[in-house]
Amino acid sequence: MNYEGFKQYVADHIKEFLPQDYSVHEIGITKQRKNNDVVLDALSIKGDSNIVPVIYLEPYYQAYTDGVRMDDILQKIADMYMKSMEQVSEFPVESFQYGKVKNSIFVVVQNAGMNQELLEKVPHELREDLALLYRVNMELPNGEKGSVLVHNNHLEMWGIDEKTLKEVAWDNMHNYFPPEFTSMSNILRSLGYNEIPEGAELIEMYVLTNKDKHYGAAYMFDKEVMSRIAEEIGGDMVVLPSSIHESILLRKGKDTDFDTLREMVKEVNRTQLLPTEILSDEVYQYSRDTQTLSRVVASQEEFLMPDKVSMEEMHAYGYTWDGMLPLTKERALELLDTELVLHKLYDDGAEATLETKDEILSHDGLFGVEKDSWMNYLESQSQNETNGMIQEM
Repeated sequence: MNYEGFKQYVADHIKEFLPQDYSVHEIGITKQRKNNDVVLDALSIKGDSNIVPVIYLEPYYQAYTDGVRMDDILQKIADMYMKSMEQVSEFPVESFQYGKVKNSIFVVVQNAGMNQELLEKVPHELREDLALLYRVNMELPNGEKGSVLVHNNHLEMWGIDEKTLKEVAWDNMHNYFPPEFTSMSNILRSLGYNEIPEGAELIEMYVLTNKDKHYGAAYMFDKEVMSRIAEEIGGDMVVLPSSIHESILLRKGKDTDFDTLREMVKEVNRTQLLPTEILSDEVYQYSRDTQTLSRVVASQEEFLMPDKVSMEEMHAYGYTWDGMLPLTKERALELLDTELVLHKLYDDGAEATLETKDEILSHDGLFGVEKDSWMNYLESQSQNETNGMIQEM
C-alpha cells in the first residue's frame, strides 16, 4: 500500500477503533503547515468541540512500511486521539487570557524566507534573513508542556499592541527563560567524552541557548547577553545558527574562513536536523564595539545572478538547497542552448534535469542551474571576452 492509499485506509477505518459515539464524527485528512513551510498530513476527527486535535500520519506510515499491522496502527492512532481529547477537555479557554499568560510569553527565531505565509498572520520583527516571533509557554493539567504561537488576533483579544508584546516577551526571557552559555568541550565532557580529540580545543566553540534548551536560538539577538559574552570571549564573534533551539559562537579571527563555516552549517542542516528545526544556512558576526549582529555576505554572492528571481523567492517556493540558483521559464529558455545543465525545480525540494524546450514549456514552476556550473560559465564567458580584446588589439 502506498502512502496515498494508507491515508485513505486510515480515514475509512479509524471509526472502527473509536467509541460508538464517534460514529457521527466527520473524518478528514488535512494539511498542517509547520515551521519552515513544512507541510504534514494530519488526521482530523471533528465533533462538537471547537478544538480539534490532529494526528500526524507520516510516522504511522513509516511504522506500516516497517511491518507493523494496520490494526495495531489504527489502535495506536485511536488511543492517541482519545488521550488528546482528554487533554483538550481539561484545558479551560479562560486560562489563555492575557493576565494569565503574560509571564509565559517568550521570543523565538525562525527563518523569514521559508515562513513568508506565516509571517502575514503573526506579530514579528525582521532581522537579516530571520524573523523574531512570540510564543506562549503552556502546561496542561496532566503536567505535559507545550507552547502556542502568538497570532495577530491574540493581540486584539488581549488588548495590547506589538510594542508591548515585544517588551513583555524579552523581559520574560531573562526572568523565566534565562540564557545558558557553555563551551562545547564542557558539553562533550558532560556527555561522557572525557578525552577531547587532539586539536578540538584550538578553536573553542560555545553553545548559547536557554535553560530548557528549547527555542533558545533567539538569544543571539539579545544585546545584553551577546555583549556580556563578547567581553568574556574577548572580541568579535562568529555566530553559527545550529538550529531554532541554539546557536554556536566562536571568537572571530583575522583568518576566519566564513565559506567553510557556512558549508559546515549547511551540512548539519541537511544531515542532522529535522526540516522544522532548521534556522538558516547563513553565518553571522557580532561586533563587540557596535553591539550589532549581521549576516556575513558569502563571497559566492558577489557574482552576477543568472536571473531576476531571488534565493528568498526560491526558498518560499519550496526548494531550499542553496547550491542551486533559480531561473524563470523565460531565462531557462534563453540558456537552453548553452553548455549549462538546467533543472526543473519542484516545490517539495526535488529537481529533475532538463534536456528539451518542451520540458521547459510544460513545467509551471521554477527552474535552476547549479551554482558551481554558473560560476564556471561566467568565468569562461569572461575569458572569451578577454581573448577577443587581445586579438582585436
